[in-house]
Amino acid sequence: MKATILPAMTALAVSMGVMPAAAREILPDRRDAPRSDPRLSSSRDAPDGDIRTNRCLALAVPVEIGEFLSLDMATETACHAEAPRLPLRYDRRAGAPAATAPLSAGTYLGRIALKPGAVFGFDKAMRVVFRQGPVIVQREVHLLAPVRAGQRTFVRASDGEVFSARFQGDVAEEAP
Repeated sequence: MKATILPAMTALAVSMGVMPAAAREILPDRRDAPRSDPRLSSSRDAPDGDIRTNRCLALAVPVEIGEFLSLDMATETACHAEAPRLPLRYDRRAGAPAATAPLSAGTYLGRIALKPGAVFGFDKAMRVVFRQGPVIVQREVHLLAPVRAGQRTFVRASDGEVFSARFQGDVAEEAP
């Protein structure tokens, strides 16, 4: 297929019969693609330490309402025939499911995609550390949105000031 650059404001008509064939040339149908193709990988092909859906999981620790699940909280277990109905809701910003009811340790999760690393929930009290040379300033803040370690989000200080901070573990670094 040859591409041509057209002058601006050129009227262009493309036959709808040509479009599907051209699209298949550029992006082949995934159903026919081999599973080992690295360009077409899925979460089932993910390496260890990444999202895992090809293994069944159970909770290793109890989870409270509103707490986010991570791979660190689960252990591998034998798969059951039926899929469990779990009291979970997926938070897109956090990239993790959160419990809508308390879950006890040992609760069967089934084949669920969990990422490693803790997720800090909305309104969690944290400590922001600002470093400039030998000076270190610390402030208590509350999260305005869920966040994973290494991500940046907005926080509110006790005096009402809102600013951006990057989180590393249980400490946030204030944005310059």
